[in-house]
Amino acid sequence: MNIPSDSDLSRLVRFEQLAATDPRNTALLADAFDIALRARAFDFAERFLERERAVDATSPGLLFREARWHLAKGEHGEARALFETVRARTGPQSGVDTHLAAACAAQGDHARCVALLQPYAAQRSLPPGAWSLLIRALHHERQFDTALALVREQHDAFAGDAASLGAASLLCLDADDLRLAAALAARALELEPQQCEALIVSGFAVLNDSDGARACALFEAAVQVRATEPRAWSGLGFARLLGGESAGATQAFEASLKLSGDHVGTWHGLAWSRLAMNDHKGAEAAFEAALQRDRNFAETHGGLALTAYAQGRRDAAEQAVARALRLDRRSPTARYVQALMSGTRLDGNSRVTVEHILEGVRQRNAALPAKALFALARRGEKLDS
Repeated sequence: MNIPSDSDLSRLVRFEQLAATDPRNTALLADAFDIALRARAFDFAERFLERERAVDATSPGLLFREARWHLAKGEHGEARALFETVRARTGPQSGVDTHLAAACAAQGDHARCVALLQPYAAQRSLPPGAWSLLIRALHHERQFDTALALVREQHDAFAGDAASLGAASLLCLDADDLRLAAALAARALELEPQQCEALIVSGFAVLNDSDGARACALFEAAVQVRATEPRAWSGLGFARLLGGESAGATQAFEASLKLSGDHVGTWHGLAWSRLAMNDHKGAEAAFEAALQRDRNFAETHGGLALTAYAQGRRDAAEQAVARALRLDRRSPTARYVQALMSGTRLDGNSRVTVEHILEGVRQRNAALPAKALFALARRGEKLDS
């Protein structure tokens, strides 16, 4: 039940009294409805709608307000149908199209959301608060080139909206523009310190700079804001792994995978955290889960080679190494296992990276290299929020 504040309640009661004395004053009823909806006083809002409906049940304005009422309550199907009716009667209008786009996005129809909002962006007339809808929809539709062009050209249009800046920062992260992503996230956090997407992007940015403690703080803040966000939990797992907190990392990875089990990088993180606790079978199971989701990632086969070798299954390790190297002859994990089996040592960047990873596995509490973790964290990234 939504309970309005005392001040809102007093105003709404006064509006009801006024409406009773002037029942055909639809302007009064519309103003009263807006106040009730902002206060999330849905029962008051419904009564104002009923009074207006008694005056003119077919007014596009009434239908628009009724659609907003359904949208605010999370009744997206009812809201969308009404917004479509209003749009059919009045033609495209920014206010109607923005609300309709929100209903479409809530139903997962991101293509329709893009179709509704993109013309306004092209005309540089998209309301600031609607940019987050468009950016997220383009992100879901994997239209990175289009989205990046809009963000780079028009970010001033939403520079004062934390939600849009956060959405843009996450888009830029997944489009491999970490520098712009970090800048947008920083601006978002200046406006709203608890903006979840910006916290996640900032966490990955500092993780990439090897600052595990700061990354942990940012991801923990993101989890506090939105405990159902799998990327926040996954990032926290990698940050903890960087700091040698293997048990805590495992817990975070498992929390992420309960929310969304399709992210290959998180399965890898879980595998490495289990390896760090000498749980070879558990690590192998995690690598197998990653393999089910992407059979063409060489590091998954390299990880399976490592777990097989650790359990004394040399033939299986050799076969996994061969598969990994067919996919990527530079696969660092596969080359490391190959070196272990041959008794030789590797040189160059791959040797340093992988040996540090394995040293972290052996020592359990040793910090793992941030660059390698960051690469794994990004593998197969998928937007889930």
